[in-house]
Amino acid sequence: MSPVETYLANTQPAERAALERICKLARQLIPEPEEARSYGMPAFKYRGKPVVGFLVWTTFMSLYPFSSDAVTRAGSLLDGFEFSKGTVRFTLEKTIPEDALKLIINARLAEITAAS
Repeated sequence: MSPVETYLANTQPAERAALERICKLARQLIPEPEEARSYGMPAFKYRGKPVVGFLVWTTFMSLYPFSSDAVTRAGSLLDGFEFSKGTVRFTLEKTIPEDALKLIINARLAEITAAS
C-alpha cells in the first residue's frame, strides 16, 4: 500500500470519502503521480516534488499545496474557507470546491514544471 492509501485506510469513513475526492482529482491531473510522504504527511508528488498533501485534524481537515502562490491564485474561489499561505482548512460539511482544487493542483504543477 502507498503512504496515501495507508493514511486513508486509517481515517474515519466520512473523512476518507472527502479525502478520496482530492486523491481522485490529483491522480487525474498529475502526470505519473507518485504517492508518497512529504513533511510527514501523505502527498502526491510530480518529478520528485510535492504537489498536494493532506491531514485530518480533530475538528477539520487541511489541504497543503506546498505553495503559497497556488493558494493565492485560488483565493477568490475559497471565500468562506479558512486558509493561509500554506494550507486550506475544510470540513465534512464544507469541502473545497472542485474548481479551486483543480486551480491549486494545476498552479503547483506549473511551478514544478517551470523550475525543471
